[in-house]
Amino acid sequence: TTFYLAFSFLFRCSTGEDWNNVMRDTVQATGVIAYFYWILFVLATTFIIINVFIAVISEAFDDIAN
Repeated sequence: TTFYLAFSFLFRCSTGEDWNNVMRDTVQATGVIAYFYWILFVLATTFIIINVFIAVISEAFDDIAN
């Protein structure tokens, strides 16, 4: 169940739900390196979500054009 909880927690953070408070708690527990992890994690997941969104829109336009 630990993997499931970790995966669902990271999915929740990738949607923007309270990730900044989690980042602060992580920094207090582990140190400053957690800032880099959380900033990179949020940037990477946001980039992926935006690319998926653009791909869906592009696919819809391709279907309309054909």
